[in-house]
Amino acid sequence: RAFGKHVQTILRENDTEAFLDILHGELGRGPGRAEIRQRELKGAFTTEWLKQVLADQPPCKPVGWRGFMLARGKLWYRKIGDAWRVFAVNGWPSGKSPHGGASGPGAPDAPDACPPTGGARGGQ
Repeated sequence: RAFGKHVQTILRENDTEAFLDILHGELGRGPGRAEIRQRELKGAFTTEWLKQVLADQPPCKPVGWRGFMLARGKLWYRKIGDAWRVFAVNGWPSGKSPHGGASGPGAPDAPDACPPTGGARGGQ
C-alpha cells in the first residue's frame, strides 16, 4: 500500500520528475517519458483520470500475478527487481504506446497499514 500512496502523492503534487523516476523505463502502455516531460503530469492526464486515481484506496494485495492497480486499472505497479515501478497507464488521452524498458532509481518500500500476508508476494 505504501507505494500506491507514494504514487498518489507524486500525482497530487504534480511532480513530473518524481513520476518519471518511478516508471519502468518507457511504459509498454501509456504516455512516453518525453510526452510526460513536455506536458507535465497535469497535462498528460485528464482531470477525471487524476481524480479517480487519487480517490482510490491503494490495495493491500496484488491482482494475481499482474501486480497492483489504482482506479480499476488506470494505473498499474509492482516490484520489479529491487524497486517498485509503475509499468502501465490506461485511459490517458494521447493514444500512443511506446516500447518498454527499464531505468530510474527506486522509491520508498516502507511498511504501512496492510495486514501481513505471510508470503513473498505480500501486499504493498
